[in-house]
Amino acid sequence: MSGQPEGGMGTYVPLGGVRMWYDDLGAGEALLLLNPGGADARAWAATAPTLGDHFYVFTPERRGHGRTPDAGPITYELMAQDTISFIEQVVGRPAHVVGWSAGAVVALLVALAREDLVRRLVLISGVHHRDGWCRRRSTQTPSRPRRSGAATSSCHPMAPSTIRSSTRSSPA
Repeated sequence: MSGQPEGGMGTYVPLGGVRMWYDDLGAGEALLLLNPGGADARAWAATAPTLGDHFYVFTPERRGHGRTPDAGPITYELMAQDTISFIEQVVGRPAHVVGWSAGAVVALLVALAREDLVRRLVLISGVHHRDGWCRRRSTQTPSRPRRSGAATSSCHPMAPSTIRSSTRSSPA
């Protein structure tokens, strides 16, 4: 990464269904910086050069962000899968992962799905869903408290409860 406002000497890597742009600089332990939603790797332009004095810094741009083109649907789950592929294919080893805003959600999903790829996790101004990662359906009214067993949940495949059961061989 050049640290220049208009981007550096980045390159593209094909990752399944997306052609992801990224830049890198420095040497040492791998550090992955995930930009906020609606931004690109330039969000890290003031920070990455200093971090590059201590780490090998990667700044990938997720699908639909910056120089990475839209590639079908854009969801946190797909961006997490893209990031997992990026770590496996480009970084090639576990990395420290820093996510900012929407990047924090992606970083969290990566860590939940593949804790073996994440050395340390830093979440900056992450967003959340007030009802949790699972959608809840209930017949309760807002003025009535939820009774035990009154709600059922429909979790998406990246929800923490399903990630843990699919990535660990024995219950925690």
